Amino acid sequence: MDINRILQSLYIFLFLCLNVYVGVELIKGTSNKTVVKVSYPAGTILLDGEEAPVTFFEQDDLYVPFEWMRNLEARMYIEEEKEMLVLPLGNRLLTLREGKLNDYVRQKPIHVSLQVFEKNGEWMVPLAVLRDYYGYDLSHIDEEDVVILWRPQTERIFMGAPDAVIRQEPSHKSPIIKTTHNEDTVTLLNDFDRSYYYVMNSKGQRGFLSKEEAFIQYAEREQGADSPYVPKTPMGEPIHMVWDAIYGAQPDLNKMPDMGGINVISPTWFGLYDTGGSVYSKARIAYSRWAHEHGMLVWPTFKSDFQNPSITHEVLSDFDKRTSVIQQLIVYAEKYEIDGLNIDFENVNLEDEENLVRFIEELTPVFHEAGLTVSIDATFLSGSENWSRFLDRERIGEIVDYMMIMAYDEHWAASPKAGSVASLPWVENGLKSILELVPSEKVVLGVPTYTRLWEETGDTVSSKALSMKAAENWIKENKAAVRFDNDTGQDVATVTKDGRTYTIWIENQRSLEKRIALVKQHNLAGTAIWEQSFMDEELWKWYSDTLKKP
Repeated sequence: MDINRILQSLYIFLFLCLNVYVGVELIKGTSNKTVVKVSYPAGTILLDGEEAPVTFFEQDDLYVPFEWMRNLEARMYIEEEKEMLVLPLGNRLLTLREGKLNDYVRQKPIHVSLQVFEKNGEWMVPLAVLRDYYGYDLSHIDEEDVVILWRPQTERIFMGAPDAVIRQEPSHKSPIIKTTHNEDTVTLLNDFDRSYYYVMNSKGQRGFLSKEEAFIQYAEREQGADSPYVPKTPMGEPIHMVWDAIYGAQPDLNKMPDMGGINVISPTWFGLYDTGGSVYSKARIAYSRWAHEHGMLVWPTFKSDFQNPSITHEVLSDFDKRTSVIQQLIVYAEKYEIDGLNIDFENVNLEDEENLVRFIEELTPVFHEAGLTVSIDATFLSGSENWSRFLDRERIGEIVDYMMIMAYDEHWAASPKAGSVASLPWVENGLKSILELVPSEKVVLGVPTYTRLWEETGDTVSSKALSMKAAENWIKENKAAVRFDNDTGQDVATVTKDGRTYTIWIENQRSLEKRIALVKQHNLAGTAIWEQSFMDEELWKWYSDTLKKP
């Protein structure tokens, strides 16, 4: 081969290599090596990598506006008259006032340097509350005057980036914010595009990191605050409760029916007595011991004054009165050997919606600490302010162990129209709305064992309540015609005499069976019968057997 041709080919090859090398170097040379300092306004909070809409300020500690913090943890609140921050924490409740942090449940004060105060018309609270009591990860970067805050249960992905650069924009032409070192890690904020990650370093500096220069090291999840209280179910089975209405004379325990299948009984023992927060009691230790001997837990009912919502308002709106009520109830609980409490607040002013939530927030951890279960009664949703809208079912459902749904009085005693106490379609529709707000495992379906005898004369309608047995006897005595009503899913008895029409929508074995079927269909926590004296005693054993069926 001609040596000149070989040398010529070699020359061309070397020339091309040199041009490629020079081209690469030129390309590299276009990478921006300018370093810029990116700073935040003083007091910036980076929440999960994003700038919060508020800033903090220092006054011995770091403080922020309460309303912003409450947007993060909605269950905390301020008792303004006492200048006190209240922190509901699952099974604990803390109060912060005048540099003293008090364990409301265990009544143990802890002296701290933290304060709650007003500034320019806003309540200010210590940022450390989120770290110390709600499980947030908090870092204060002094040199940057920045706080980095991560919510609990946030998964963070940490990346290694030895000798890499974080840039202002996702381009090699963008200025450099920070150069990393071998031991540095950054937190991935998002996977920006094919070439870059959006990251934040430990100083709060955010920018873009080339995917060629980084690798994922590990993921970590913040643990968060205490887990919520998990109630024990009675005897390890679904709850089947019965209310025992005690209005006057105490029941003769020797004459109480054998209530097979019932594992919780709720005597109506306690209630608000006056505006000072006194709690009256009809409790008897013999009753509790009788119930325990018969395999039943005792969850007495504590009720508001149904006739006078102003009494309820005076108590619920005052922190000290609420505390007094809770202390009285705990004393009664120990004295009468009870196992839980059933709260029945009705005819409550809409203005007390938040006050009732606070009362439940304060009572529940105290009862849990004593090993007691907390339940509350609720109607179906309706437009009535004092009988339905005052109760924040969703928020209270997060706090209490169980919610008893009073699925009756569709047509009440003074209803202008005759009708069923609880038609099946009405119950099903009401239950669906409740289950959108409260988990099914907390919902207990109220079951009526009473009905109403309706008398209609022209435009006049009146009624009286009858027990199951009394209704059966009336039908027999009056030879009333009984038919099945598809609209209500119940048997209906009707008779006309002396120009008057009498109608009963019957509660019997058939209607009870359908209500139990709803409980199983929706995986509810159980049933609650109103009321034990209305139940047909011959049905107790059948009721027990039906509850046990899958």
